[in-house]
Amino acid sequence: RGKAGPSGRTINLCCVLEPAKIVEKAASISVTVGEPATLECSISGSPELKVRWFKDGKEMISGRKYKMTLKENTAVLKILSADRGDTSEYKMEVSNKVGKDDSVFGLSFHTDRAVPPSFTKTLKKMDGSIGSNATLECRVAGSQPMVVSWFKDDKEIHSDDKYKLDFSESAASVTITHLDQSDGGVYTCRASNKAGENETSGTLTVKAEAQVCMSNTICCFAGMLSHKIVQLVHLIVAEVTVEGFDLIL
Repeated sequence: RGKAGPSGRTINLCCVLEPAKIVEKAASISVTVGEPATLECSISGSPELKVRWFKDGKEMISGRKYKMTLKENTAVLKILSADRGDTSEYKMEVSNKVGKDDSVFGLSFHTDRAVPPSFTKTLKKMDGSIGSNATLECRVAGSQPMVVSWFKDDKEIHSDDKYKLDFSESAASVTITHLDQSDGGVYTCRASNKAGENETSGTLTVKAEAQVCMSNTICCFAGMLSHKIVQLVHLIVAEVTVEGFDLIL
């Protein structure tokens, strides 16, 4: 903030902070006793983001029973071995200096039958650049053993030099290496067990070289625009100084 002389001229220089927000909420799930359970939320907001988890209104802490992590704006609660005592209402709360958001979800258990697959994190649309790698990931809950299969445009794909498939701790992913135009399309993850099956799909768009150049041009233009704004602020400061005011930044 800048303060001027008796005329009261003031210049305010500030940045806009984004309030904490839950972008993608965790889904209520059912699992089998003795199996792990994972609840996951995607969040956004200006740093520093603080995440807290609650069970029946009481704050939870990481330990032998529960593991809570926050990585790349994804908050995860993992119950390492679920039992009937974990049937509860759970809440995730995220906050920063300018805002707070929360989400409530339930966890239930089946002891007498298998639970069909359900996706707690679905596939989304994503863009990739020619020559780079792209990873599509989802999370699935349900009784084990579970089989996960991947398809591109309804044709099954397998791990090889082009595709890297992985399924561990309820997270299923496929990494497509060295992208080219032919890799664009609809990718589907299908999970199945003895109780049923479920699937989720997402579209991968591979940018052409011209599109990549256009993106770089836009970024360059944005950088030039930011530079011009800084120059304008400097001109305002210079003008105030020339008119005989004492400016304090």
